[in-house]
Parts: sequence; C-alpha cells; structure tokens
Amino acid sequence: AVTTPVSPADGATLEWPFGTADQPVTLEWNAVAGVTGYKLAWNGTPAQDLGNVLTFNTPPIGEGSYIWQVIPYITDPVAKGGKRSLAPVGARVAMNAPKGDAVEAPLWHFTINVLDPVVHNLVITSDPAGATILLGGVATENITPFTVTEAGTYSVMMDGYTFLPEDYIWDGAADDEIEFVGTLIPTYDVIPGVPEELDPATDVTITGAGFIGANLVTEGYTPVPNPTFVATSEGILQLVGTGEVSLTFDFDPAVDWFVYLEGGEWIAVAGPLTTYTVIVDLGAKDGTFEYKAGSGEDPTLPVELSVFNATLTAQNFVKLSWTSESETNMLGYRVYRAESEVQAEAILITPIMIQATNTSTTQNYSIEDREVNIGTTYYYWLEAVDYSHSSFFGHRSVEVLGEITPELPVQSVMSNAYPNPFRASSNTTIEVKVRADETGTVTIYNVLGQAVKTYTVSEGNHKLTWNGRDSRGNLCGSGIYFARMSTPSMNQTKKMVIVK
Repeated sequence: AVTTPVSPADGATLEWPFGTADQPVTLEWNAVAGVTGYKLAWNGTPAQDLGNVLTFNTPPIGEGSYIWQVIPYITDPVAKGGKRSLAPVGARVAMNAPKGDAVEAPLWHFTINVLDPVVHNLVITSDPAGATILLGGVATENITPFTVTEAGTYSVMMDGYTFLPEDYIWDGAADDEIEFVGTLIPTYDVIPGVPEELDPATDVTITGAGFIGANLVTEGYTPVPNPTFVATSEGILQLVGTGEVSLTFDFDPAVDWFVYLEGGEWIAVAGPLTTYTVIVDLGAKDGTFEYKAGSGEDPTLPVELSVFNATLTAQNFVKLSWTSESETNMLGYRVYRAESEVQAEAILITPIMIQATNTSTTQNYSIEDREVNIGTTYYYWLEAVDYSHSSFFGHRSVEVLGEITPELPVQSVMSNAYPNPFRASSNTTIEVKVRADETGTVTIYNVLGQAVKTYTVSEGNHKLTWNGRDSRGNLCGSGIYFARMSTPSMNQTKKMVIVK
C-alpha cells in the first residue's frame, strides 16, 4: 500500500498574491491501512520520522518548484530497531536523495507561483478641464483629465482658479476617481491703492481696510435731471468689499462738475476740479458707485421737470401733478398707467397730449385719474415730449384704499425674497417699503459684485418681481445673488438663490 496526497495534489500550482512573504506550506496525505508510521523526505533532504502524523509543515518557502515523498512503515519486532519499511525508497528525489527502485513511495511535486502585482488606476478630472496635476506638491507633465497608477497625494492647479478638494490622498489599493472643482478667482479693473485709468480724462485710486477690488461698467447709466449737462467722463464702479471705501478721482483737464449717485439722488460738486475724494460706506457687503464729470450747468438742476407725484384724493381718485422749471421746444406731456411695475404693460390715459407752455418760468400741471378701483395699486409714468425725443419719469405708485387715507411707511425696509430659493424659469418677489419723502434703488448683484438688475423705488409699499433675468433680458445662471436696497436713510442686503 502507498499513501496518496490530499494537499497539495501532485502537480498542483499554488498561486500567491504579489508581495506575499515566504511562508510554510502544510503537506497532508491519506492514512495507509496497517501502517503505524511515516517518514517524509522534503525537497531532497533526508527523510524524517513523523510517527503516525499525517501532516508536515515545510520551512518558509517562496516561488519555485518542490518535491516531497512519504514513506510508510510498520513496526517489526524482528527487524533491527523494531521498524521495517514497507517498500524501498525509489527514484531520484534530489542530488542527495536516496536511490533505488521506488515501488510504493512515489514522488509528489507542486509549484508556487507568485502573481504579478495588481495595478490600480486613479482617474483625475477637473472642472474646468486642463488643470496641471501635482503629485506630492510637485507639478507633473500631465493635465486633467488623466489616469495615474502611482499612489500618493494629488492636487491640481490652473491660473485664475482655486480648487476643492485642495488635495486627494490615494493609496493605490483599488481603482478610484477624483474630480477637483474649480472656483474662478475674481479679477478686478481697480485694485486697492493702485491708480487706474477709467478713461483718457479720469483716473481713480480706491483704498479701504475692507476693499477688495472694483470693476468698471460702461453702460446702463442713470441720466441726470439736467439734459444740458455734457458728461466728458462717466461710469459705474462695482465695489467689492466691506466698510468705508475712499475713492479719489483725478481729472485732466479740470472739470466744471463732478456728480455721483448717493441713496438714489444725484450729488453735485462744482468745479473747476482736478481731484475729488468720496467716502462710500459699503456696509456688510459690496456696492456700486455711479459718477459723471463734465461741463455745462448744474447736472442736478431740473431744467425741464422738478416734481412728479401721484397722490390719492379725498374722493379716492388719483391726482397726478408735476412741475417744470423751464421749457424749451417742448410739445407736451403724456401720462401712462399700469397695475404692475412693468412700464411695457402701461396704457396711455391721456390720448390728447397735455400741451407745454414753453416758458422759462416754473409751470405746474395736474390731472385726475378717475378710472381706478378700490383695493388696487396703480403705477404711473410721465412722458415729456419735445421736438426730437421724449423722456420718461416714474414710476409713481398709489394704492386705492377706499375711505382709508393711505399711510406711508415710517421706516424704509426690504423683506426677504419669496420664494427663495427659486427656479430660473420662475419668479421671486421682494417686498420693499420706502418711507415718506424718500426714493431709492434695489439692485441685484451676482457673487462677483456685478449689477444684474436695478429697480427704482419711491415712497410707499412695493412688490418687486424678479424673473431671474438681467437688464438685457438674458436668463441668469443658477447660484447666489444679492438684492441691495439703498435709500438716504438705510442700506440693506438680502441673499437669494437661483436653482436649476
């Protein structure tokens, strides 16, 4: 009788993972009937007597081919030493293995194969794509998107962007992927403390502990009341920062007038001026500064029109009144009414033009709108028409409350937008209260401090509806926006969010 191997089987190949250290292998075989003991010859070494044990642990071994042989024996009292092998040792095991005819003790073979290392991949992407990939803080020659196989700490960089996460640690033990999301670092036309040319005739230097930067907008200007004023320099500075900011303007050549918007009103400074400094309080976050410089008469002098009001009469009609300081080449006036703040929805309520007097003295005008309903808010615009063009003033709003005399708010305040967040395809409403004798503006800014939309508000209660579009009608992208209300008595900012 001969033994048969259980593990490893004759001719077996054992596959070990890459990096496995040398370790013992347990050899096992089946028992032979009538046999009381076994000898084991391991890989060419002399046979060891194992008694009746059916296993053997090899010394630590690694990749390679190995030979082993189990020789059963029985106890023979007659034999010298009391033991007798059942069969002679056979075949060549190794150079120092015993020789002879192996009749009942075959040689068994097995092979250990260490597998090749498993290579895992890390896919690195970024938004925007094209960022340089860094390994351990050192720039590589690769840009995103790219697949790497080396473990380590990865990050990306691109001019003008910061990225999150700042870095990513990969141990290489499994396939993985990481996307670095970039945020555009704002760039500014004007940086703190550095003189900047706004146009060929005007420079500005802006300073302030909380000032970050400013961008110049060269369109969407607010007209001054006096159309005879000629602006040689004008602009809107979108200021990014907090607290007080000092703006120093330098003019070459000198200007007759410098005028700027403050709380929705034009402030005029008489010249000749070669330099002028304005202090602007941005409060908690950002703001705009609109200015003009030029020649002519006082830009704030209402040459054509000084007053335009809409009030409720005792009979619950709406009285519209306006005053002109002087008139030249005027045709007359038209009045328009709407039930919303959208001028395009207004209808003409004076089909016959109200004739102008064309005098150089103050003239007062008024009409009464009797086609109004109790419980409705109306918005009015006045069109002043001359021989070459027309100008609109307003709006002015009146809420018809029946017997109740409308009360103006005692404090200017802006409520939170509702709904908020809102989808780009829908609207949000901002309720605004402006106290008596005040006017102001509500301007919507993006996170870069750029003005998106501006509303003018007069005394009274207003519900401003924003459809998520800019002043040109373009749909704004999703993200965070800020509504800032400015009146002579307050500045207030609210956050809004557009979602997809």
